[in-house]
Amino acid sequence: MRRTLIFLVGLAVACSSAGNGPAAPTGLVCTSASKSQAVLSWTPSASSGVTYEIDREPLGGSFAKLATSGTTTFTDALTDGYATYVYEVKAIDAQGISAASNTVTVGPPPTGFDLAVALPRGVAPSAFGSQLAMTLDANDDPVLGYVFVDPNGDTDPSDSTLYAVTWNRAKYKWNAPVRIDTVGGIDTDPGERQVSMAFDASNDTLGIAYQRVPANAGDGADIVLARSTDGGATWTKATVRPADIQFAAVPSLLMAGGKIWIAYWHDYDACGTSGCSRIRVSSGTGSGSWNDVRVPEPGGAGGATQVPVGFALDSAGQPGLAFWSDPDTNGSSASSVLGFGRPGNLATVKVADTNNVQNDNPSVALAFHGTNPVVAFTAQLDPNADAAVWVSPSPDGGLTFAAPDKVPGDHSALPGSATAEVISSSGEGAIAYESGGGAGDATCGNPKLARSSDLSIWTTCSSDDNNSKAVTGSYVSVRFAGNDKLYMSFVNDGSSSTPPELGSGVWLWREP
Repeated sequence: MRRTLIFLVGLAVACSSAGNGPAAPTGLVCTSASKSQAVLSWTPSASSGVTYEIDREPLGGSFAKLATSGTTTFTDALTDGYATYVYEVKAIDAQGISAASNTVTVGPPPTGFDLAVALPRGVAPSAFGSQLAMTLDANDDPVLGYVFVDPNGDTDPSDSTLYAVTWNRAKYKWNAPVRIDTVGGIDTDPGERQVSMAFDASNDTLGIAYQRVPANAGDGADIVLARSTDGGATWTKATVRPADIQFAAVPSLLMAGGKIWIAYWHDYDACGTSGCSRIRVSSGTGSGSWNDVRVPEPGGAGGATQVPVGFALDSAGQPGLAFWSDPDTNGSSASSVLGFGRPGNLATVKVADTNNVQNDNPSVALAFHGTNPVVAFTAQLDPNADAAVWVSPSPDGGLTFAAPDKVPGDHSALPGSATAEVISSSGEGAIAYESGGGAGDATCGNPKLARSSDLSIWTTCSSDDNNSKAVTGSYVSVRFAGNDKLYMSFVNDGSSSTPPELGSGVWLWREP
């Protein structure tokens, strides 16, 4: 009996010693993160002779042991670049294991709606987030560019400023916006997209092309390109089209393989009376001179309308563009013609026309499925029908186009003037657009989002398919990430209160 008692006392002492483990590590941080790894660092435990257990939890899951380390740093190279992880660290010595450290969250932006930049206090919603554009960086994380109109509120737009904002995986939050340039009194109409963004994966360079109206420029406007090689922290600027007595507008940017293309509308005098084009494409590498070519009008006459072009690269890295023009210069016809062309070609192919129906604000977007262009556009093609979203694919690389096919809407919700289109690596299509009038019986929220798995049959709803959030949604952009999930950016003006309003500012939606 006495031996049994001694045994039990000894067991109690042993259990007590196991509970006296080292102090918990502190100050856990992620010092850097990319799509392929996360680097962790922490303050060591006060105890000597310890090792560390690193635990990881997929966001919303459960913690599990990932690895051990004999130092106070650890690199997790077993990450899914599109997943979010929560980390904690524990110290281990001969006496036991400590409590967990603080936690850190690492990964891409959260799924669903996320506020990238809030409307500054005291600023009118209409002044903030103008000309919002989006691209994806080396991590497939979104980079957003936008204009803060008249930031000092003195009704003089000459101080309007262009900003860029990037996502920080390591800190799991948006970085502070970075000022790029003073753009002056640029056109802020949502149908006039004066900012365009791109990313060149071959040299990890971000680019943003934009219109700039310098002081004392008269009716002129620059087209400027800013580039960043450090993830959007700093930017260098170069003028592509200098301001002169002519007016340049609606630039669209492409970058790949060290090459740069910028398509834009230019008010070239001779186009008022002769068969030339107001659409130009400047190409180069960003250093030295720019090669400037005009893209012919479909039919060879008239002048392109000052609306953004659809501009995209095919799978072979060759650019194409789609744009609206008014080929009848004598005013006898109200028709607008939509054409597709490639820089340097001598002819532009007709995609569609408005059948003598006047369209003041048509829009167009372009994407490629391989080397075959797919044109999406908003227009009224019948005087007895409302405006709609249409899709016209080409089966032969842009030599011919199928008759426009109407994309179903969301009840009577009519499209606004802006359209964005993308095609995923698997051939899925997505078209996003602003909702115009007639949206009172819509079953889905805004912005509208049409999707197709085969680029033939389309369905339309929105990212908020149960209409649970009040979203106005202007300057809409969409991109497919490398996992074929969508990002959509938009500006919300906070003008609605029922159902619950998201709030004013620059927003991102990420597909779960």
